[in-house]
Amino acid sequence: MSTPHRLIPELDASACVRGRLRGASCADCALSCPAGAIMPTPSSITLAPDLCSGCGQCQGACPAGALGAPDHPPVQGALMVLACSKVEDADIGCAHALGLEDLARLWFQGVRQIAVATADCGTCEDAPETRLDQRVSILNRLLTPRGLEPLRLRRARAGEASVEGGPANPARRRAFGHVQPEAAGGATALARLQALGPADAPYAVAPEFDPQACTGCNACIRICPEGALMLVKDAGGSLCYQVDAAACTGCALCEDCCDDNAIHLSRFVARPAALPLVAFRCQSCGVESVAPDTGRAAPDLCRICRKAPHARTLFQTLT
Repeated sequence: MSTPHRLIPELDASACVRGRLRGASCADCALSCPAGAIMPTPSSITLAPDLCSGCGQCQGACPAGALGAPDHPPVQGALMVLACSKVEDADIGCAHALGLEDLARLWFQGVRQIAVATADCGTCEDAPETRLDQRVSILNRLLTPRGLEPLRLRRARAGEASVEGGPANPARRRAFGHVQPEAAGGATALARLQALGPADAPYAVAPEFDPQACTGCNACIRICPEGALMLVKDAGGSLCYQVDAAACTGCALCEDCCDDNAIHLSRFVARPAALPLVAFRCQSCGVESVAPDTGRAAPDLCRICRKAPHARTLFQTLT
């Protein structure tokens, strides 16, 4: 049996969600690691190389691509064969390491069928929390409503290779190259896929506003690393919070930064609703502010000034 050399993931600290907001809740990489090699810290993660098995599951789980992408053979046609590190001719640490973004990228590269050769995943020490078949199912829930050909997943047959009709190549290894995520500033494969019509096609994940709880503080707009949340003004001058669901990665920073629990991530939303806003000038501090347009009169005070009287009263009581 040939075993691929271990490739330890390298963290791009500038992309890590935990580095963007101290105390962020994202811990997808740590939760996906079967070896316990990743520990979240308040503003990052720590990786223990001596514990890491190189399975790559953390890479597929990271919503920001901060750990790179799992290695796999080069795309050579509509069929890709994956052999995990527990079988001969291995070319990937764990077949279940491919994340939703990786699958979307392979689909754009022409892959329409993945055949996997694995040992007994149920008894494997790298047994995953989220399996490849679950992610393929999610991808197909995005492809089918858009009229796009789904991705098939099946067991590999003996002697099967990625080029149909060719023999299995024992030289295939993870050294075929580390497939990098999309270049910084460019749309991810999943975002490009979800941007395709029709308008009522669902999105893998999208933020939704609670207009009764929102205070118009703009924190979610400022924190979103993908620009999936925007404050926009239409031709008539009306303001609203708008959602670009195709760009959302589900990092949950918007939820983490909202003190009022006014925004939540939902799965398979077809048309994330915009939140109409009304602009007003705070009568206490004079700052231009916005608040959800609920049909009632605009507030007199901005979010900070509304809290200030309570803070003064509390301070006087406690001192």
